[in-house]
Amino acid sequence: EEDETTVASTVGAGICVAESDIQLTKSIGGSGFQDANSDGCIETLVYTLIVENTGAIPLDNILLTDAKLGGQITEVPQSNLIGDNDQVLEVGETWTYQVPYLLTQADVDFGSVTNQAEVLATEQGSANEVSDLDEITTPLGVGFCPAVGLQLT
Repeated sequence: EEDETTVASTVGAGICVAESDIQLTKSIGGSGFQDANSDGCIETLVYTLIVENTGAIPLDNILLTDAKLGGQITEVPQSNLIGDNDQVLEVGETWTYQVPYLLTQADVDFGSVTNQAEVLATEQGSANEVSDLDEITTPLGVGFCPAVGLQLT
């Protein structure tokens, strides 16, 4: 698993300016296992993706992607704890997304789902980029089924 990328600048003799940094955390909690059609079989995983500005510079042009979840995540974050919903990830601000994934027969046959997401952003007012990756593997056992005939809404 690759960790975060940090962009730092040095001015003059040993004088450092603020660094930018971003962190992505991906998980599935207790409510992340859903039986959408109440047939006693879990066919939907709900991933929680948390993006946090852990640096000292506001970030914009936030691009959150996950190939297994369809590519670019375009949903509006569920929480914007510090900022003012201005599309800028302020220092210390956290955005939380919840994105469902329908299990396939191949997932069930394999016995787990491995999934990687990436976030990319730029320092506000510059072209300096920061990024982070997070990957998790969710084991599937008895009680998990493919989502045959179900659609995400």
